[in-house]
Amino acid sequence: QPLPKNPLLVLNHGYYPLDLYDRGTGLKREQQFFASKGYHVLQSDYRGYADSEPDPDKRKMYDGALNYTMDIYNLIQAYKEFVRTAEVIKPTPSSQSIFMLGHSMGGAVTQNMLVLWPKLIDAAVLYAPSGGNAWRNYDRWWKNRAQANKSVLSWKTPSENPWSWDHLSPLQYYHEIQTPIQIYHGTKDAATNFGVPVAWSQDLAFNLTRFGKKHTYTEYPTQGHTFLGSDCNDFVLQSHDFFQNHSKSPQN
Repeated sequence: QPLPKNPLLVLNHGYYPLDLYDRGTGLKREQQFFASKGYHVLQSDYRGYADSEPDPDKRKMYDGALNYTMDIYNLIQAYKEFVRTAEVIKPTPSSQSIFMLGHSMGGAVTQNMLVLWPKLIDAAVLYAPSGGNAWRNYDRWWKNRAQANKSVLSWKTPSENPWSWDHLSPLQYYHEIQTPIQIYHGTKDAATNFGVPVAWSQDLAFNLTRFGKKHTYTEYPTQGHTFLGSDCNDFVLQSHDFFQNHSKSPQN
């Protein structure tokens, strides 16, 4: 069937140890649900994950997930080129909605996308997202890694080198955002080492309000880093309705 009527949904998964990750891991439920609703669903495995090529940058330094952000941007451009050149496609790719949903680290990737290319995404969902503050992300997850000293030796600390850390932080560019956003977070998320403190999403919502950006924020009491049960169903259904309300060509 022709592709253009159906929106594109790009899913950005969170962090996994490379040896535990298989192709498509992380957002299987969301893949299946949105595909069943007629979305064209793409999930990048990011460089180095599953069968993707290794990261060409061998320094293994913290970069605010900009490497993965470039992968997602290139994925979208490759898809748009495919649509542009496929004979069955009418109308043009510009009439197709592009949505994004990012979980955990994928939420940080999504924030990077929204500030770097403000007109690319029509609506975005941030699901237990990592924060927009690069140093805070580094301090929570990177500082105990074997290669952590490389980052500190290069970037120093925010007090020593605020310019670099600010430029790694989407927070510094929230004023550029043009995309409507929904944020979802569980209050028990930080109960494990890999979880994201709910206060980070509270700060995100506060700053989006400060800059007058269109968004909603929903907290689920008792939910952890991955939503379960009726709250998970509610999150997915609300996300679907949100995307439909911002679709360029609403589906019947």
